Amino acid sequence: MDSKQSSLVFLQKLFNSFQQLDNSTKKVYGGTGLGLAISKELTKMMKGEVGVISEEGKGSTFWFTVKLKLGNLDLVKDKKVLVASSEISNRLVAIQPIILLVDDNATNRKVASEILKKAGCIVETATSGKEAIARLSQAHSFDLVLMDIQMPGMDGMETTQHLKSLSLKNLPPIVAMTAYAMKEDKERFLAAGMDDYLAKPIRAGQLIEMVECKVTRDERRETGEERRETRDERGEMWVQSKSSILTFYNLCKMQLGVR
Repeated sequence: MDSKQSSLVFLQKLFNSFQQLDNSTKKVYGGTGLGLAISKELTKMMKGEVGVISEEGKGSTFWFTVKLKLGNLDLVKDKKVLVASSEISNRLVAIQPIILLVDDNATNRKVASEILKKAGCIVETATSGKEAIARLSQAHSFDLVLMDIQMPGMDGMETTQHLKSLSLKNLPPIVAMTAYAMKEDKERFLAAGMDDYLAKPIRAGQLIEMVECKVTRDERRETGEERRETRDERGEMWVQSKSSILTFYNLCKMQLGVR
């Protein structure tokens, strides 16, 4: 089989489930190989077909055909998009968990961050496994790490294994966020040292439930007001409660004769 025939065979496989040019967890481009398979089924349901024209080194053109009826604009122009966000709004504001979100995809970081912030979380982000290791190896106040699996360079499992090997005293729980959602995938993540996993695409309710579950298991159950954390010159963390701050403030007022 020559290279041209080989390419044609591969292009035909592209529309099968879980097929990609690079199926490793360190690949540069995201996805699990389901998009084209789903597109194929959708076009078949609409009495059409889908295909691709590709030339190595130059690019690819994906095409599809479907049979549709003429739509009625009046039926859709007054419809509004409803966002089911009331169930998560301020749900975690009492404990204000601090989350490290690790994902190389900017869109994924933005979507997950907005959900977490809406629930009352404080969110910091890292764009790679190496950056996450650097952040967690220093003094920090993270309650939970949400780790993408599929990242270039160092994937989520490799990053977790490295973190575990460092025997860090205050390493928070690590939850995988991934489109790999088969039973054997979950077993791989847990074997790598991860504490749990969430399947993508992210669902707001499930994400917040996971955060709530992992954070409230922690022995530290301070409220957001009680956890005003700062670090001294050596990077050691200490906590100032709201009551202590108010006491100090009132003492200062008394000394200055201020009412």
